[in-house]
Amino acid sequence: MRTIVDFGSRSIKIFISDCVGRGSQIASVNRCPLEEAPGESDVAAALDEVERQVRSDAGPVLAIGTAFARRSPRLRTLIEAFCSARGWRYETLTQAAELDLIARAFSSAATGRDIFNAGGGSIQIAAADGAHVLLDFGISDLNARFGLSRSVAERDVAACVSWLAEQMPRSRAAFVYTGGEATYLAAMGVHLGADGRCEAGAFEAMAARLARMEPDALERSSPFGRRWMTGAVASNCIVLAALRTRELAHFYASDANVADGLALAHAEDGRG
Repeated sequence: MRTIVDFGSRSIKIFISDCVGRGSQIASVNRCPLEEAPGESDVAAALDEVERQVRSDAGPVLAIGTAFARRSPRLRTLIEAFCSARGWRYETLTQAAELDLIARAFSSAATGRDIFNAGGGSIQIAAADGAHVLLDFGISDLNARFGLSRSVAERDVAACVSWLAEQMPRSRAAFVYTGGEATYLAAMGVHLGADGRCEAGAFEAMAARLARMEPDALERSSPFGRRWMTGAVASNCIVLAALRTRELAHFYASDANVADGLALAHAEDGRG
């Protein structure tokens, strides 16, 4: 058994995995999104909450950081020191390593589909043909560029979708959108079919509805914690752009994430 702490840009997630790589999320800390470069007191409060959520009987702890850690030496140093003081192993993942882990999480479950993993500061796409696409912007960058976490009047959703469509790799392949998407869509009232299939029309209607909601209303509707929804409109734009460029009538939503791939990697390498 092992505990994995995923210090993500928008939330900190805590998982327990067994010796064969099956993992389950036990907690999420959304006190202060790390992508917003919080002050030391806010970070300390979030880390205290993380420590309270980690079970002492759940094996060794492996902690990982992603885009926020690559971009902010200050935050990375704080988290490295926190983990070191508790005997936790910490690693800042490269973007390529993130993509490898996401691809591993879907090693046999997404045959013929591209896999999208969107974080606060980066987007990775594992293509069905084996190609890996790394985009060096993410949800927080879209929020800043197009005002997507601000009031409805300040958002430029159409411009964001058009800009994203220009950045997307050319493909007609079906795709999976990861990282809590299935739970999120279900909470928003979107029907999901087999394998998380989501019809484009249903998604587009939901995205349009959320784009008209003010920040407070968005946060109240969150299935993961209030701050998580600061990235909802931007995340929706990524899916809308992918549907547009690929001319697809549906995509697939999944809750799988980097931690799932990491748990499998450790189990397969005999380190579980």
